[in-house]
Amino acid sequence: MAYRVNWPRWMRIVVLLISLTSLILLSGCIGPMEAIIVPPEVPEMQNVKSIAVLRFNDYTYKGLGMIMTEAAIKSLSPWYSCLDPLYAHGVLSSMSLTTDELIMPSEAKKYGNKVGADAIFIGEVIDCTEKVDNRVILVKKHEDGKIDWAVEQVTTVEVIIEGRVIDAKTGRMIYKRRATGTWQEVSPSYLIDYKGAYPVPYFYLPPPNQKMVPYVRDKAIQDAVSTFISPLIPTRQWVRVSK
Repeated sequence: MAYRVNWPRWMRIVVLLISLTSLILLSGCIGPMEAIIVPPEVPEMQNVKSIAVLRFNDYTYKGLGMIMTEAAIKSLSPWYSCLDPLYAHGVLSSMSLTTDELIMPSEAKKYGNKVGADAIFIGEVIDCTEKVDNRVILVKKHEDGKIDWAVEQVTTVEVIIEGRVIDAKTGRMIYKRRATGTWQEVSPSYLIDYKGAYPVPYFYLPPPNQKMVPYVRDKAIQDAVSTFISPLIPTRQWVRVSK
């Protein structure tokens, strides 16, 4: 139970004045702030203005290639000009090349010159693990020995990607990384019709519900892409302005 303290009016005024004074003094100590742009961790990206992001090769066969490509473009586009992925891949096909062949500097330079990009981004979806598990919760033990049990379903998706960024002017690989993205969602719990001891027999538990899988998968993809791309993009940092 919460109790309210009725402070005298004069005391409330004193507390307010002290708080305002502290804020004024603090603002004077901190001073005005401004945002500065911190260059990418990968130094070669400072010379990049345009990127050809090619469709990810999908080794999971779950149709994630284009989804992953669009997620990468969404993360990169605030900082770089990203070519239309259909155009970028169309030019690659017209040159009778595959993404694997772009690892060769000579082919990468030819392709970069053709599309007019400063860098080439190629990637692969290595794995995508999806599972829905039941989590049993003990709610209450009754005096007669009966037990109330509840169950909630936990949906977990893990996505593993690997990518490379190639300097289109030199054909040299400037960045390579494998990144893992994981996301988990828990459904609301509900009571089940079982009052006995643990473990709960499996036939009292619901079958896996796949309803949340697409949403959780999208979140895992965003997590993997964010992890991979973070060293490639600038960041904003707030600093104090000298008077």
